[in-house]
Amino acid sequence: MRSLSVGRILGIEVRLHVTFPLFILLLGVLEASSAGWQAGLRWMAILATLFGFVFLHELGHSLMARRFGFTVRAITLLPIGGLATMDALPRRPSQEILIALAGPAVNLVLAALLVLALLALRLPLVLDVEGTGGVLSYLFLANLVLALFNLVPAFPLDGGRVLRALLALRLPYLSATRRAVLVGQAFAVAFLILGIWRRELWMLAAIALFLFWSGRREERGVTVLEAFRERRVGDFLDPRPWFRADRDTRFVELKMALLQEPNLAGCVVDLEGLRYGLLTRRDLNTALLAMPPDLQVHRLVESPVAALPADLPIGAALGPLRGAPRGLLPVRRGRELVGVLSVESLPFRIAEP
Repeated sequence: MRSLSVGRILGIEVRLHVTFPLFILLLGVLEASSAGWQAGLRWMAILATLFGFVFLHELGHSLMARRFGFTVRAITLLPIGGLATMDALPRRPSQEILIALAGPAVNLVLAALLVLALLALRLPLVLDVEGTGGVLSYLFLANLVLALFNLVPAFPLDGGRVLRALLALRLPYLSATRRAVLVGQAFAVAFLILGIWRRELWMLAAIALFLFWSGRREERGVTVLEAFRERRVGDFLDPRPWFRADRDTRFVELKMALLQEPNLAGCVVDLEGLRYGLLTRRDLNTALLAMPPDLQVHRLVESPVAALPADLPIGAALGPLRGAPRGLLPVRRGRELVGVLSVESLPFRIAEP
Protein backbone atom coordinates (compact mmCIF):
# COMPACT_ATOMS: atom_id res chain seq x y z
CA MET A 1 0.00 0.00 0.00
CA ARG A 2 1.59 3.30 -1.08
CA SER A 3 1.42 5.61 1.93
CA LEU A 4 3.39 8.33 3.67
CA SER A 5 4.39 8.25 7.33
CA VAL A 6 3.41 11.44 9.20
CA GLY A 7 4.44 10.49 12.74
CA ARG A 8 3.59 8.25 15.68
CA ILE A 9 0.83 8.51 18.29
CA LEU A 10 0.93 6.29 21.39
CA GLY A 11 3.67 4.28 19.71
CA ILE A 12 1.57 3.60 16.58
CA GLU A 13 2.77 4.86 13.22
CA VAL A 14 0.29 7.13 11.43
CA ARG A 15 0.28 6.93 7.64
CA LEU A 16 -1.61 8.72 4.87
CA HIS A 17 -2.37 6.95 1.63
CA VAL A 18 -0.91 8.95 -1.26
CA THR A 19 -4.42 9.68 -2.57
CA PHE A 20 -5.68 11.03 0.76
CA PRO A 21 -4.43 14.67 0.55
CA LEU A 22 -5.40 14.77 -3.14
CA PHE A 23 -8.92 13.66 -2.22
CA ILE A 24 -9.29 16.42 0.42
CA LEU A 25 -7.90 19.01 -2.00
CA LEU A 26 -10.16 17.88 -4.86
CA LEU A 27 -13.34 18.14 -2.77
CA GLY A 28 -12.24 21.53 -1.47
CA VAL A 29 -11.63 22.81 -5.02
CA LEU A 30 -15.01 21.53 -6.17
CA GLU A 31 -16.73 23.32 -3.30
CA ALA A 32 -14.75 26.50 -3.96
CA SER A 33 -15.69 26.46 -7.64
CA SER A 34 -19.39 26.63 -6.77
CA ALA A 35 -19.47 28.59 -3.49
CA GLY A 36 -16.21 30.52 -3.30
CA TRP A 37 -12.76 29.93 -1.84
CA GLN A 38 -13.86 30.56 1.76
CA ALA A 39 -16.48 27.80 1.47
CA GLY A 40 -13.85 25.54 -0.09
CA LEU A 41 -11.41 26.10 2.78
CA ARG A 42 -14.19 25.58 5.35
CA TRP A 43 -15.18 22.33 3.68
CA MET A 44 -11.57 21.11 3.65
CA ALA A 45 -11.29 21.90 7.38
CA ILE A 46 -14.51 19.98 8.08
CA LEU A 47 -13.25 17.00 6.05
CA ALA A 48 -9.91 17.05 7.88
CA THR A 49 -11.80 17.03 11.21
CA LEU A 50 -14.00 14.19 9.99
CA PHE A 51 -10.96 12.11 9.11
CA GLY A 52 -9.58 12.94 12.53
CA PHE A 53 -12.65 11.13 13.87
CA VAL A 54 -11.89 8.24 11.50
CA PHE A 55 -8.39 8.10 12.98
CA LEU A 56 -9.82 8.02 16.52
CA HIS A 57 -12.11 5.18 15.37
CA GLU A 58 -9.08 3.17 14.25
CA LEU A 59 -7.20 4.13 17.40
CA GLY A 60 -10.06 2.59 19.38
CA HIS A 61 -9.54 -0.70 17.53
CA SER A 62 -5.79 -0.44 18.05
CA LEU A 63 -5.84 0.22 21.78
CA MET A 64 -8.28 -2.63 22.37
CA ALA A 65 -6.07 -4.93 20.28
CA ARG A 66 -2.99 -3.93 22.29
CA ARG A 67 -4.90 -4.71 25.48
CA PHE A 68 -5.13 -8.30 24.24
CA GLY A 69 -1.41 -8.39 23.44
CA PHE A 70 -1.51 -7.74 19.69
CA THR A 71 1.07 -5.49 18.07
CA VAL A 72 -0.41 -2.63 16.02
CA ARG A 73 2.14 -1.38 13.53
CA ALA A 74 0.29 1.43 11.77
CA ILE A 75 -2.95 3.26 11.16
CA THR A 76 -3.41 4.28 7.55
CA LEU A 77 -5.96 6.87 6.43
CA LEU A 78 -7.48 6.37 2.98
CA PRO A 79 -10.06 8.47 1.10
CA ILE A 80 -12.75 5.92 2.02
CA GLY A 81 -11.78 5.43 5.67
CA GLY A 82 -9.02 4.05 7.84
CA LEU A 83 -7.13 0.80 8.34
CA ALA A 84 -5.28 -0.46 11.42
CA THR A 85 -2.51 -2.93 10.57
CA MET A 86 -1.86 -5.61 13.19
CA ASP A 87 0.79 -8.32 13.20
CA ALA A 88 -1.82 -11.05 13.66
CA LEU A 89 -5.58 -11.58 13.46
CA PRO A 90 -7.51 -12.25 16.69
CA ARG A 91 -8.59 -15.89 16.66
CA ARG A 92 -10.72 -15.85 19.78
CA PRO A 93 -14.28 -14.73 18.95
CA SER A 94 -14.57 -12.70 22.17
CA GLN A 95 -11.41 -10.76 21.35
CA GLU A 96 -12.42 -10.10 17.74
CA ILE A 97 -15.86 -8.86 18.84
CA LEU A 98 -14.44 -6.44 21.42
CA ILE A 99 -11.75 -5.15 19.05
CA ALA A 100 -14.34 -4.66 16.28
CA LEU A 101 -16.82 -2.85 18.54
CA ALA A 102 -14.19 -0.53 20.03
CA GLY A 103 -14.10 1.61 16.88
CA PRO A 104 -17.84 2.37 16.63
CA ALA A 105 -17.91 2.89 20.42
CA VAL A 106 -15.41 5.75 20.01
CA ASN A 107 -17.66 7.43 17.43
CA LEU A 108 -20.72 7.05 19.65
CA VAL A 109 -18.85 8.71 22.52
CA LEU A 110 -17.77 11.55 20.21
CA ALA A 111 -21.37 11.93 18.97
CA ALA A 112 -22.57 12.19 22.58
CA LEU A 113 -19.94 14.85 23.36
CA LEU A 114 -21.00 16.87 20.32
CA VAL A 115 -24.66 16.71 21.44
CA LEU A 116 -23.57 17.97 24.88
CA ALA A 117 -21.70 20.81 23.17
CA LEU A 118 -24.85 21.76 21.22
CA LEU A 119 -26.88 21.72 24.43
CA ALA A 120 -24.29 23.72 26.37
CA LEU A 121 -24.22 26.37 23.63
CA ARG A 122 -28.01 26.24 23.30
CA LEU A 123 -27.73 25.58 19.57
CA PRO A 124 -30.32 23.61 17.59
CA LEU A 125 -29.50 20.50 15.56
CA VAL A 126 -29.56 21.67 11.93
CA LEU A 127 -28.76 20.03 8.60
CA ASP A 128 -26.50 22.82 7.36
CA VAL A 129 -22.77 23.46 7.71
CA GLU A 130 -23.22 27.23 8.15
CA GLY A 131 -22.27 28.61 11.54
CA THR A 132 -21.10 26.90 14.73
CA GLY A 133 -24.34 25.02 15.22
CA GLY A 134 -24.29 23.71 11.67
CA VAL A 135 -20.71 22.47 11.91
CA LEU A 136 -21.30 20.77 15.27
CA SER A 137 -24.51 19.22 13.94
CA TYR A 138 -22.72 17.93 10.86
CA LEU A 139 -19.90 16.39 12.91
CA PHE A 140 -22.44 14.82 15.28
CA LEU A 141 -24.30 13.20 12.38
CA ALA A 142 -21.01 12.15 10.76
CA ASN A 143 -19.91 10.29 13.90
CA LEU A 144 -23.33 8.68 14.23
CA VAL A 145 -23.20 7.52 10.59
CA LEU A 146 -19.62 6.27 11.02
CA ALA A 147 -20.64 4.17 14.00
CA LEU A 148 -23.83 2.75 12.48
CA PHE A 149 -22.41 2.16 8.99
CA ASN A 150 -19.41 0.28 10.37
CA LEU A 151 -21.78 -2.01 12.26
CA VAL A 152 -23.33 -3.22 8.99
CA PRO A 153 -22.39 -6.96 8.76
CA ALA A 154 -20.43 -6.40 5.53
CA PHE A 155 -17.01 -8.00 6.02
CA PRO A 156 -14.42 -6.57 6.56
CA LEU A 157 -16.37 -3.71 8.18
CA ASP A 158 -16.61 -3.95 11.96
CA GLY A 159 -20.06 -5.52 11.81
CA GLY A 160 -18.70 -8.13 9.39
CA ARG A 161 -15.92 -8.99 11.82
CA VAL A 162 -18.47 -9.42 14.60
CA LEU A 163 -20.38 -11.73 12.23
CA ARG A 164 -17.22 -13.75 11.52
CA ALA A 165 -16.54 -14.06 15.25
CA LEU A 166 -20.09 -15.27 15.94
CA LEU A 167 -19.85 -17.80 13.09
CA ALA A 168 -16.48 -18.98 14.44
CA LEU A 169 -18.21 -20.04 17.65
CA ARG A 170 -19.74 -22.94 15.67
CA LEU A 171 -17.61 -23.20 12.51
CA PRO A 172 -13.90 -23.58 11.74
CA TYR A 173 -12.19 -20.19 11.42
CA LEU A 174 -11.69 -20.49 7.65
CA SER A 175 -15.32 -21.48 7.04
CA ALA A 176 -16.49 -18.59 9.22
CA THR A 177 -14.28 -16.21 7.25
CA ARG A 178 -15.59 -17.46 3.90
CA ARG A 179 -19.22 -17.06 4.95
CA ALA A 180 -18.60 -13.59 6.34
CA VAL A 181 -16.85 -12.59 3.10
CA LEU A 182 -19.80 -13.93 1.09
CA VAL A 183 -22.21 -11.79 3.13
CA GLY A 184 -19.89 -8.81 2.68
CA GLN A 185 -19.86 -9.30 -1.08
CA ALA A 186 -23.67 -9.34 -1.13
CA PHE A 187 -23.66 -5.97 0.64
CA ALA A 188 -20.98 -4.75 -1.78
CA VAL A 189 -23.20 -5.55 -4.75
CA ALA A 190 -26.06 -3.61 -3.12
CA PHE A 191 -23.76 -0.64 -2.38
CA LEU A 192 -22.45 -0.67 -5.94
CA ILE A 193 -25.94 -0.65 -7.47
CA LEU A 194 -27.07 2.10 -5.11
CA GLY A 195 -23.95 4.18 -5.78
CA ILE A 196 -24.45 3.97 -9.54
CA TRP A 197 -28.21 4.56 -9.36
CA ARG A 198 -27.95 7.61 -7.07
CA ARG A 199 -25.03 9.78 -8.11
CA GLU A 200 -24.95 11.66 -4.82
CA LEU A 201 -24.14 8.30 -3.16
CA TRP A 202 -21.11 7.65 -5.38
CA MET A 203 -18.97 6.97 -2.30
CA LEU A 204 -20.93 3.75 -1.76
CA ALA A 205 -19.65 2.47 -5.11
CA ALA A 206 -16.05 3.12 -4.00
CA ILE A 207 -16.75 1.39 -0.67
CA ALA A 208 -18.23 -1.58 -2.57
CA LEU A 209 -14.99 -2.04 -4.52
CA PHE A 210 -13.02 -1.81 -1.28
CA LEU A 211 -15.22 -4.47 0.33
CA PHE A 212 -14.68 -6.83 -2.62
CA TRP A 213 -10.92 -6.30 -2.69
CA SER A 214 -10.18 -6.34 1.05
CA GLY A 215 -12.59 -9.19 1.80
CA ARG A 216 -11.05 -11.45 -0.84
CA ARG A 217 -7.56 -10.41 0.28
CA GLU A 218 -8.21 -11.40 3.88
CA GLU A 219 -9.89 -14.64 2.83
CA ARG A 220 -6.78 -15.58 0.83
CA GLY A 221 -4.59 -14.70 3.80
CA VAL A 222 -6.60 -16.85 6.20
CA THR A 223 -6.58 -19.71 3.66
CA VAL A 224 -2.77 -19.56 3.50
CA LEU A 225 -2.40 -19.42 7.27
CA GLU A 226 -4.69 -22.41 7.72
CA ALA A 227 -2.83 -24.41 5.07
CA PHE A 228 0.54 -23.79 6.77
CA ARG A 229 -0.73 -23.63 10.33
CA GLU A 230 1.25 -26.64 11.56
CA ARG A 231 4.48 -25.69 9.77
CA ARG A 232 7.33 -24.00 11.62
CA VAL A 233 9.70 -21.16 10.82
CA GLY A 234 12.58 -23.61 10.54
CA ASP A 235 10.83 -25.26 7.57
CA PHE A 236 11.12 -22.09 5.46
CA LEU A 237 14.72 -20.97 5.84
CA ASP A 238 16.30 -19.10 2.94
CA PRO A 239 18.24 -21.73 0.93
CA ARG A 240 20.85 -19.20 -0.18
CA PRO A 241 24.22 -19.08 1.66
CA TRP A 242 24.68 -16.35 4.29
CA PHE A 243 28.03 -15.30 5.74
CA ARG A 244 28.08 -15.40 9.54
CA ALA A 245 30.08 -12.76 11.39
CA ASP A 246 30.61 -11.80 15.02
CA ARG A 247 31.55 -8.48 16.61
CA ASP A 248 35.25 -9.02 15.86
CA THR A 249 34.91 -9.98 12.20
CA ARG A 250 36.78 -7.57 9.91
CA PHE A 251 35.48 -6.35 6.58
CA VAL A 252 38.43 -7.92 4.76
CA GLU A 253 37.19 -11.40 5.81
CA LEU A 254 33.75 -10.62 4.44
CA LYS A 255 35.30 -9.32 1.24
CA MET A 256 37.14 -12.63 0.77
CA ALA A 257 33.88 -14.56 1.33
CA LEU A 258 32.16 -12.47 -1.35
CA LEU A 259 34.89 -13.32 -3.83
CA GLN A 260 34.78 -17.04 -2.99
CA GLU A 261 30.96 -17.36 -2.98
CA PRO A 262 29.32 -15.36 -5.80
CA ASN A 263 25.85 -16.50 -4.70
CA LEU A 264 26.22 -15.18 -1.15
CA ALA A 265 22.90 -13.61 -0.13
CA GLY A 266 24.38 -11.40 2.57
CA CYS A 267 25.76 -11.40 6.08
CA VAL A 268 24.30 -12.15 9.51
CA VAL A 269 26.18 -10.36 12.30
CA ASP A 270 25.94 -11.81 15.83
CA LEU A 271 25.71 -8.76 18.12
CA GLU A 272 25.39 -10.97 21.23
CA GLY A 273 22.41 -11.09 23.55
CA LEU A 274 20.36 -12.86 20.84
CA ARG A 275 20.47 -9.66 18.74
CA TYR A 276 21.61 -9.75 15.16
CA GLY A 277 22.31 -7.48 12.22
CA LEU A 278 21.38 -8.37 8.65
CA LEU A 279 23.28 -6.98 5.66
CA THR A 280 22.07 -7.81 2.17
CA ARG A 281 24.30 -8.41 -0.82
CA ARG A 282 23.44 -4.91 -2.04
CA ASP A 283 24.54 -3.43 1.31
CA LEU A 284 27.84 -5.28 1.05
CA ASN A 285 28.47 -4.28 -2.56
CA THR A 286 27.93 -0.64 -1.58
CA ALA A 287 30.27 -0.98 1.40
CA LEU A 288 32.99 -2.48 -0.78
CA LEU A 289 33.45 0.87 -2.47
CA ALA A 290 33.96 2.92 0.67
CA MET A 291 34.83 0.85 3.75
CA PRO A 292 38.43 0.18 4.93
CA PRO A 293 39.50 -3.49 5.13
CA ASP A 294 40.06 -3.44 8.92
CA LEU A 295 36.58 -2.07 9.71
CA GLN A 296 34.57 -4.28 12.05
CA VAL A 297 31.52 -5.59 10.18
CA HIS A 298 29.12 -4.93 13.06
CA ARG A 299 29.63 -1.17 12.54
CA LEU A 300 27.67 -1.45 9.29
CA VAL A 301 24.54 -2.61 11.14
CA GLU A 302 21.89 0.12 11.46
CA SER A 303 18.89 -1.74 12.92
CA PRO A 304 19.59 -4.77 15.17
CA VAL A 305 16.78 -7.33 15.27
CA ALA A 306 15.84 -10.28 17.45
CA ALA A 307 15.93 -13.79 16.00
CA LEU A 308 12.80 -15.87 15.56
CA PRO A 309 12.68 -19.30 17.25
CA ALA A 310 12.91 -22.07 14.65
CA ASP A 311 9.93 -23.89 16.20
CA LEU A 312 7.64 -20.82 16.04
CA PRO A 313 4.51 -21.45 13.90
CA ILE A 314 4.98 -19.75 10.53
CA GLY A 315 1.67 -17.92 10.93
CA ALA A 316 2.96 -16.16 14.04
CA ALA A 317 6.10 -15.08 12.17
CA LEU A 318 4.38 -13.35 9.24
CA GLY A 319 3.59 -10.16 11.15
CA PRO A 320 7.17 -9.58 12.39
CA LEU A 321 8.55 -10.59 8.98
CA ARG A 322 6.22 -8.16 7.21
CA GLY A 323 7.48 -5.31 9.39
CA ALA A 324 11.17 -6.30 9.30
CA PRO A 325 13.70 -4.24 7.33
CA ARG A 326 14.01 -5.75 3.84
CA GLY A 327 11.67 -8.61 4.79
CA LEU A 328 14.45 -10.58 6.52
CA LEU A 329 14.80 -12.03 10.03
CA PRO A 330 17.43 -14.33 11.57
CA VAL A 331 16.29 -17.69 12.96
CA ARG A 332 17.71 -19.48 15.99
CA ARG A 333 17.30 -22.86 17.62
CA GLY A 334 17.96 -22.31 21.30
CA ARG A 335 20.90 -19.88 21.27
CA GLU A 336 22.31 -21.17 17.98
CA LEU A 337 21.74 -19.27 14.75
CA VAL A 338 20.39 -21.67 12.12
CA GLY A 339 19.55 -19.42 9.18
CA VAL A 340 17.48 -16.55 7.80
CA LEU A 341 13.76 -16.29 7.11
CA SER A 342 13.06 -14.24 4.00
CA VAL A 343 9.85 -13.09 2.35
CA GLU A 344 11.32 -14.49 -0.86
CA SER A 345 11.87 -17.93 0.70
CA LEU A 346 8.19 -18.44 1.54
CA PRO A 347 6.12 -20.65 -0.79
CA PHE A 348 3.33 -18.05 -0.66
CA ARG A 349 3.07 -14.28 -0.87
CA ILE A 350 2.34 -12.07 2.14
CA ALA A 351 0.74 -8.66 1.83
CA GLU A 352 2.76 -5.45 2.03
CA PRO A 353 2.00 -3.19 4.99
